[in-house]
Amino acid sequence: MKGTMFLVSSIDEATERIKKSRKDADDFFVLSLWVTFERFLINYIRGKAEKLKDIVPQDIGVKLHKKLDRELEYWRIDEVLDLLKGPLDGTLVGQAKQIKEYRDWIAHKNDRKPSPSKVNPKGAYDVLSMIVRQIETIDSAA
Repeated sequence: MKGTMFLVSSIDEATERIKKSRKDADDFFVLSLWVTFERFLINYIRGKAEKLKDIVPQDIGVKLHKKLDRELEYWRIDEVLDLLKGPLDGTLVGQAKQIKEYRDWIAHKNDRKPSPSKVNPKGAYDVLSMIVRQIETIDSAA
């Protein structure tokens, strides 16, 4: 306990540290939730792109697939979300973009820029999981 600073901290200081730790934990949860969601979207598009291999002439389809597969990791995630508008609820896509904005702020805090709207972990989870469920529902209906 010596190195924790809790022994020499006042109750108010300790309380503030606990509050900050909870906020940091919430922020890191949103960050890791976004990373998982983003990987899901990339893998989803990658799976859809497999059909490119069936294009005739096949040489073009295979080359097109290879190019898309290689470059997909570098696409802006906003553009990937825009691809899914229509089948997905546009309001949810907009909310996902707000979560992304908050995630970017967490990951790259720039003191010269104000914090975007705070995103709570449960709200982020609800929105992103609704999008995943909609994607899975669309695919199972096809």
